[in-house]
Amino acid sequence: MSLAEAFSESEWALLSEALRLRPAGEHDPRSLSARALLDDAVCEQLLGVLGPVIGSPTQAITASLLAKRISFLSTGACLYAMSVYDKGLTLSLDNSVIEYAHDDGLWTSSMPLLDTTPVGYEPGAREAWRDQIAATLFRDLLQPLWETFNRVTGISRRILWENTAVRVYSLYDKRMDKVEDPAIRQRCEADFDWLL
Repeated sequence: MSLAEAFSESEWALLSEALRLRPAGEHDPRSLSARALLDDAVCEQLLGVLGPVIGSPTQAITASLLAKRISFLSTGACLYAMSVYDKGLTLSLDNSVIEYAHDDGLWTSSMPLLDTTPVGYEPGAREAWRDQIAATLFRDLLQPLWETFNRVTGISRRILWENTAVRVYSLYDKRMDKVEDPAIRQRCEADFDWLL
């Protein structure tokens, strides 16, 4: 992998506004490193604090709601950048900050990353690059988080992955459907087919 061209002003505007990507230096105080959330005691404490804030009656429901938010934030920024801008983001346990801000009945959390530098690929190596971007997101970030949520609350892994799939489908079917450039639309469709 190589460094890609920096995000343009308009690219960053969409990623940071609609998809809530942020540099880690701008994170909300209601946050912790993704890796810290793998600690069962830390996870249980966070779910205990967050439950009353979001009106959740059980830790399993709190975990499900938090997982939906994490799925929206992580897949949105990562996959949109990959498919629409042809630029990679590294959403790993060590590069991601999990925010859990929720104010006045709404999630206000963002997706802070320690390093928001786009990652590119060498000519002819897009498929391997795409494999790595997706593996880092799904296998290296979300899977360990979902395993922890399952272990701590008993929530089904299947429910957590179904919630993630819904966010991915929505991203490609709705948000990326608005892309007008035919070449970019074709790339988005190819990436979506590959993800399925």
